[in-house]
Amino acid sequence: MAEGDKLTGTFVGTFTGTFTASASPGPAPSPAPSPTPAPSPTPAPPAVPSESPNGATIPPNVLLVDGFGHKWTVLDGVIQRNGTATISANVKTLLYFGGAIYQTNEAGGWWRWNVNQWENSSDPRAAAPSPSPAPGPSPAPPPSQGVPDIANMARHPGDMLEVGKFWIYDNRWGSRGLSEGGASHQYTQEVERALTPSSSGAIAFRIKWKWPEFDQSGAKVNDNPAYGEVKGYPCAIYGPPPGLQGPDQYPGWVVAVRAADGVTVPNPPAGAPTDVVREWQPKGGSVIRRVPSSCAPGHHLPKRLGMPDGSIVADLKWKKTTATGRGHLSFDIWLQETPDQVHGFPNTSITHEIMIPVGNWGTYGRHPNGRNPGWYSHDTTIDGVVYHVYFAGEGYSFMNGTLSGKYANEEKGGQRTGWKFIIFQHDGDDHPKGADGNIHLDFSKFFAHMQTRKAKDGKPFVRGTEYCTNVQLGVEMVYGNGDLTIYDFNVTGK
Repeated sequence: MAEGDKLTGTFVGTFTGTFTASASPGPAPSPAPSPTPAPSPTPAPPAVPSESPNGATIPPNVLLVDGFGHKWTVLDGVIQRNGTATISANVKTLLYFGGAIYQTNEAGGWWRWNVNQWENSSDPRAAAPSPSPAPGPSPAPPPSQGVPDIANMARHPGDMLEVGKFWIYDNRWGSRGLSEGGASHQYTQEVERALTPSSSGAIAFRIKWKWPEFDQSGAKVNDNPAYGEVKGYPCAIYGPPPGLQGPDQYPGWVVAVRAADGVTVPNPPAGAPTDVVREWQPKGGSVIRRVPSSCAPGHHLPKRLGMPDGSIVADLKWKKTTATGRGHLSFDIWLQETPDQVHGFPNTSITHEIMIPVGNWGTYGRHPNGRNPGWYSHDTTIDGVVYHVYFAGEGYSFMNGTLSGKYANEEKGGQRTGWKFIIFQHDGDDHPKGADGNIHLDFSKFFAHMQTRKAKDGKPFVRGTEYCTNVQLGVEMVYGNGDLTIYDFNVTGK
């Protein structure tokens, strides 16, 4: 289901890093004017210490440096961070592992540094195998495609992080009734990203999650209507997203877009609602802007359907390291009657939500038994791929997790309480790839097909006058553990 696009939730750790890409040389320095002597050069700033290798410890080292350049030492059994003592004592080992700092003391306990405090943990070297190398294609693509160097990524807590023309968003809108933590009935969710896009604008990001199948009482979470089916939709966002910070948002609150500079932001944004203030923690990254402020720059949306200059094309590769339980990796595309960014969901110009999965696991969404059979409409072939097309209800759409509210005055304009929901489901678990190993999707061909189809009430799937305002790619999960990486991901058009 497409609930994961209600851009809400509590934010947690997000990661940053770099692409392996060549930098262009800077301009040659201008010669000093003559006859005036050249000014004395400005002293170079102190060099930032190199990040410690994964698995480095004190002892035998006397200094550890994390991915943001923070210096860690141990003095008389107390851990110092940039020269300031943290709450610790009798420390035996300080460890840098997987982008995080861990400690153990003489009593044998383990703790992990999380934002601004130590939290209970375990020795990560014993709990997990050595970090896997960056997921990458085989054979490797040309360097210009910018495969991320996951090994050099560092932990970066934040909300939305901007990279190129995309936002990376750790969206867990459906976590109601569940708490975050390491217990079997709790959840965890994280995203990480490569810091710099490739020369073509492509990006890479990674999503990791653990969502419980059973609650604390041992009952299945999805048998209880108190919990949502889809737990979240961590994703990359391209173009102006609907739903952000409006009076009807569920729940309505403010988020911040953060830079990858590691600066601590101790207070929530001014004017943040009570739920934000209550849950806010100091997080790394200067606030670039508050949402909504359109979106990351550099996109080419909105585009009106059916127009010659309305092309929207997506390319990506992805690798699934782990995916248990049920869920899918899917595009989520939003259409509106007007090109404006809308705030909230009800009573807006949203007309359609279109999902195109590119990977499924646990039979979630699979044809013919993975979705409500009453939604199935027909089959079609686009660019050689067979899709089973689902149309969720005659004029109904998802609002707060249920089918409710008809669209109003669609042919004449006007506000709506809902929108049409359409799914293009491929066969099998993984979407077919092109000869180059990439998935290529030309959304204009999907829009053109929908203009040829009518629903049972005689109304067209789309009229062709709508605007595509936003494209998202992320994971909807029901339960289970997962770890997957999307790379060489780009959205282009004219």
